[in-house]
Amino acid sequence: MARSSEAYDFTLFESRVDNTATAVQPKKKEAPKKNIRENIVELPEKKLRQNSRKKIKPLKAVIMTVSFALVFATFLAVVYNQVRLTELTDEISLSTTKLEEAKSIGVLLQMQASEKMSSEEIEKYAKEVLGMTKVGDSQITFVNPTQDDHGVVLSEGTGSSFWGNIWSGIKSWFE
Repeated sequence: MARSSEAYDFTLFESRVDNTATAVQPKKKEAPKKNIRENIVELPEKKLRQNSRKKIKPLKAVIMTVSFALVFATFLAVVYNQVRLTELTDEISLSTTKLEEAKSIGVLLQMQASEKMSSEEIEKYAKEVLGMTKVGDSQITFVNPTQDDHGVVLSEGTGSSFWGNIWSGIKSWFE
């Protein structure tokens, strides 16, 4: 706003009469011209209506509809996958929390069990309540594998298999 006074100086727009200038001759009015349209092409009314109306192109409409459907389906798939990913992440974090709790409970129970049952207490319980004793020489039985073994065949195995039973059934039809 260096020249703020000029913003309101309306004298710049007033018409001035210059006495030193030569008098301006008024222009002669020319005779009105007829509407000569040299570069204008006139179309018949029917052609004008046809050109002004947009033509429906079915192939273009189908392509646009299919394109829109694909873009919309892609958008829906992305949104659905993001929602599903969020749900799965929440489930994983919940499961991880439950696993950590279960591990800590397991450690606690293991410590409690080890406090209650030491090896000395187990031996004492086995001797006093169950009447058990440590293994002695009287409880050991030795087996001699070098003795002669023998086996006896009680009956001869004839057709005791599945296929043998079927074969014997077929043979009985012809006897």
